[in-house]
Amino acid sequence: MARNVLIPIIFITNWDKSERTKFLIRYNAALPRPTSSSNPDQPSVQNESGEGIPVLHIPAELLAQFDAVFEQMVDRNKQSTASVETAQLRQLDEDRIRVAKYVVNRILNGDALPLAAEREAAKAMETEIRPYKNIAYRTVGQRTADITGLLYDTQKEEFSEQVETLGLTNPLGELKNLNDQYEALAKRREDKQKAKVEKVSTEQLTAEIEEVINNMNDYANAASLLFPSEEASTFVLDIIKLYDASREDFNKRGPHDSSEDGETEEPETPGGEDETPTEETPGEDEKPSEDDDRPVVQ
Repeated sequence: MARNVLIPIIFITNWDKSERTKFLIRYNAALPRPTSSSNPDQPSVQNESGEGIPVLHIPAELLAQFDAVFEQMVDRNKQSTASVETAQLRQLDEDRIRVAKYVVNRILNGDALPLAAEREAAKAMETEIRPYKNIAYRTVGQRTADITGLLYDTQKEEFSEQVETLGLTNPLGELKNLNDQYEALAKRREDKQKAKVEKVSTEQLTAEIEEVINNMNDYANAASLLFPSEEASTFVLDIIKLYDASREDFNKRGPHDSSEDGETEEPETPGGEDETPTEETPGEDEKPSEDDDRPVVQ
C-alpha cells in the first residue's frame, strides 16, 4: 500500500523577516485558488470568489484570514521603502537647503558685497551665523535643528536692521515656511508609520499566520486523503518541498543571533519590532497534542 504523504506541522516563528516573507510569498503562490472572475486564466490573488479553495476544502473564512495577515506581513517587510511622503520630504529638504545656503553665504561672504552698509550689516551678524556654515552637510535631523536655530538667531531684535539691509526678510520667511512644511510632513509620516507598527506586533502576526497556515494544511492533508485529486497532491508535495528548503536555508544561516535577523527598522520609524524572537528549537515547546497524528519534522 502506498504511504500517505502529509504536510508536517510548520514552525516559522524563529525565522527572520526575510525568511518568513520569502516562505509566505511562495506558500501563497502555491495555493490552488479559484480562477479570477475577470480573467479565467489567472488565479485570484485575494479571496474574490468567497468560496475559499474548494479543491483543498479550505473554507472562505480561513482563506480570508490568511490573506489579511499575509498582506500585513508583506507590507511591513516593505515598510522602509520610499513613500509619497519620502519624495515630498526630499524635495522640501533640497529647497530649504538652497534657501539656507543663500542666507548664510550672504552673511559670511559679506566682504564681497558692493555696498558699505551691506558689508557692515554682514559683519555684525557674522559671529552669530558662522556655526551654520556647513548646514547643507548636516544629517537631516541635525539640519532641521540648525535651520530652526538659524531662524531664531536672525530674528533677534538686535539684527532686525541688518536683516533688512541685506535683503533677507523674504528669504528667511521662505525658509521658515519650507522648514515648517518639512517638520509637519515628517511628523505626519512618523505618526502614520507608528500607527501601522503599533496596530499589531510582528510577533503576534507571525504566530497568527503560523496557526492559520497549519489549519489550512490540515484541510489540504485531509483533502488529499479523503478526496484525492491531482491539485491536492501537488499542493501537499509542493509545500513539503518548500518547507524543507526553507528550513535548510534557516539552518545554513549559522548562529541565529537576534542582531543578525534583519529586523532593524528605518531610523524615522517609531515603535517597530521590539520583540526579539526566542531561539528555541522548533518542536521542543510547541509539541502537538496526543490526538494530532501529523508528522513533526525535527
